Amino acid sequence: MLWNNEIESKITPQLWHQAAGCITSVKFQFHTLVEINTINSYLSQWMDTDSNLLLGVREIMVNAVEHGNLGIGYKLKSKLLEDGTWLDEIHKRLAMHKYLDKMATIHVDFDGEKVKIMVQDDGVGFDYNMFLSENMDDRKFHGRGLHMAQEMAFEEMTFSKDGSCVTCIGKL
Repeated sequence: MLWNNEIESKITPQLWHQAAGCITSVKFQFHTLVEINTINSYLSQWMDTDSNLLLGVREIMVNAVEHGNLGIGYKLKSKLLEDGTWLDEIHKRLAMHKYLDKMATIHVDFDGEKVKIMVQDDGVGFDYNMFLSENMDDRKFHGRGLHMAQEMAFEEMTFSKDGSCVTCIGKL
């Protein structure tokens, strides 16, 4: 039997919730901001939508696409935001041959009380320490997401040596 919209429409939220309780691990690959929103919506089966956990997950996923895979650095993003062209640049780069094969991966493990999230991108990495510091006076419009995720969403947040992979632990 094929999965289709007719079958999906018959599955109640209660049934989804019961099925979600049977899942201990999920893994997704993503390339676009739309895919990030879809994955985040799916993860809301396990994570309280009123908590900061989903916001933190979304932040690290967006960073993987924007900074990791598409190579948009802090200075360029500042200019794009100032010009009001940030989203246009994201879409333009996503369509460029150079970035078409760049994917990010999120692996999520659930144990009933905590969640372990690992996000890996295909970028060259970055100096993450600069964005985890509390001194954010020079970051008025952006550059605060990792720090906020670390402080508000996760109990632990560790990066690979080059910064292209982050592992986070949070309470469900």
